[in-house]
Amino acid sequence: MKLLILDGYNVIHKIPQVAAQLNTSLEQARLSLSNFILTWKKQHAYNGNICIVFDGKDGSISNSQSLSGIKCVYTNTKQEADDRIISMVKNSQNSKTITVVSNDNYVTNNCKAHGAVVKAVQFLLQPSKSRASQPDKNIDPATKKDINDYLRKEWGL
Repeated sequence: MKLLILDGYNVIHKIPQVAAQLNTSLEQARLSLSNFILTWKKQHAYNGNICIVFDGKDGSISNSQSLSGIKCVYTNTKQEADDRIISMVKNSQNSKTITVVSNDNYVTNNCKAHGAVVKAVQFLLQPSKSRASQPDKNIDPATKKDINDYLRKEWGL
């Protein structure tokens, strides 16, 4: 099963509408990120598991909970979220099924070294590729030739 792991606070600070919630509270920003990811999951028809990892230093939250249906893991006070993410990848049965989203070099370099796919936060901001926006790949050869000839002429190639 595919697993998408997000470096929680790293991602919060890179998504403007989520980062804006930090003005209200850290809890509101975490909830906003969970809602953002839930929407992203639906728009991109992502069918794997998703886990957001946060530093749990505020001590007011349990080690694991669900926000908006997205699993959230909070480290204990002696462990950084970065190290928890790396440990999750390192100790997995098949790290090739894991995608880590972070812009943190320490996280990305270590997760790559352990076989995970790593994506920058920008990955979450890309629009979904819906079927309607994809070109029809079943163009007959004659039509394809006509289109290519027309474009070559228009573009002066």
